[in-house]
Amino acid sequence: MHTKDHPFVGIIVVTLVVVIGLLTYAYTEHRESVTESENLSQPEQEQQEDITPLNPSPINDVSFRTTIIGTSGDDTINAVLAYDGQGSIQIEFLEGEDNNTYIITPTFTYICVDDGCVREASDATTLPQLEPREFVYSEADYSIFRNNSPLYLGQRPCPAGTCHTWDVSREEGESMLLFIDTDTTTVSQVIVDKPGTSLTAVYDYRPVTISPPEDSQALPSFDE
Repeated sequence: MHTKDHPFVGIIVVTLVVVIGLLTYAYTEHRESVTESENLSQPEQEQQEDITPLNPSPINDVSFRTTIIGTSGDDTINAVLAYDGQGSIQIEFLEGEDNNTYIITPTFTYICVDDGCVREASDATTLPQLEPREFVYSEADYSIFRNNSPLYLGQRPCPAGTCHTWDVSREEGESMLLFIDTDTTTVSQVIVDKPGTSLTAVYDYRPVTISPPEDSQALPSFDE
């Protein structure tokens, strides 16, 4: 016997077709939206992956000259620091009241003026305007910087050309920018800005020879 289809069945079928169509459309739109979102975020992900880690080459075993300019307290600093790559530093202040030349070896510090030089133990020496060895970076120094969660600032122009730039201070109200040469991975420039002190140091890697003065007098000890 033939059974006539009820009209209600047809309504259900049509409804299902419409619902399935809407779900298919919604799913397609959702996938396109997700794909577009993923495509938009991909450059940001690639940028994060492309960031060079803070891993500069140590400079405590290479020779260089550094020009240091800026201010510290009421003092204007204009100095040239030379490092021989073997632990000895020579620094000459070009302006201000302190126009002495300092030669700092692992053993002695020599303070030279026009009429001669005096010496004292290097671990007893405090220079009036800055600490020269703060400009000679070893792997231990870089490790300390990495532990401070340094902020990567991208590539910027620098005396060497183009540098990866990091703020390694991370102290509120202070900054210490390291400019790392993208070609050699050595420090090209350091800019320090903190309350009372503003310094810029520019590095020039070249052969340096530092010879302690032959004639020097020992400073008298004031320790009792």
